[in-house]
Amino acid sequence: MKKISLLLFLLVSCLLFGQKERLRITYVGNMGVLISGSEHSLLIDGLHKEYQPAYQFPPTELVDKMTENKEIKPPISLVLNTHIHQDHFDNQLVADFLKANKKAHFIGPIQAVMEIKEYGSFDHHLSGIPTDKHGRQKAENPYLDISAFFLNHANPRMHSETKNVGYLIKIDGKTIVHFGDAFWIEEVFEQLDLEEENIDVAILPAWMIASTENRKLIDQYLKPKKIIATHISPSYPQTLDALKEFYPEAVSFTEVLQEFYY
Repeated sequence: MKKISLLLFLLVSCLLFGQKERLRITYVGNMGVLISGSEHSLLIDGLHKEYQPAYQFPPTELVDKMTENKEIKPPISLVLNTHIHQDHFDNQLVADFLKANKKAHFIGPIQAVMEIKEYGSFDHHLSGIPTDKHGRQKAENPYLDISAFFLNHANPRMHSETKNVGYLIKIDGKTIVHFGDAFWIEEVFEQLDLEEENIDVAILPAWMIASTENRKLIDQYLKPKKIIATHISPSYPQTLDALKEFYPEAVSFTEVLQEFYY
């Protein structure tokens, strides 16, 4: 009887105390996500304003809450940006965040860093990612293991001057990728070797997912355990139909503050 009681006690203890808290990913608009681990939260493409009806955005109340950073648990330590388009980035909002959070760090393309500097000197807070060539590079910061890589922006004829950066993030033993507004260029993904990283969650724009050919590319170059589809316009609900057809197991972020646990 004592042995059974001891076994039950050990089982309950493992269930209550032995499990790590799950990673939480919260949608804040367009491609913006707040990733919350056990010690750090990081915000990717989450500080921007209303731009056009085709793009979701974080309401002012949410931006204020993230900037104040008192109710966010754990607090936001890192702000990442993929590129400077207004549906992903507002330099004044990022500068306001850094002024309010002296220990926080920003990582983004050099284009974004230069725009933030218009609102003050944040040199010890800013890590600018060069975009003169493809390939992985270390994203310097005091908190998490993050690699960055230049990924050409979709529709290059229109956006050739915009430098888009993707990220490989390791947090609480999990691996996450976020590609911003990238598109598939196979020779670029061939040199990144992301399929070797045991990716847990891939956060991708809907256009990188919704076709038979794209599904093959995901399986070849990423091999993620889970996919989150973002950049889903409220103006084009048919995008959801395409996602359900070609990648029905993907999670589609469509509502601000929608959450996903892993």
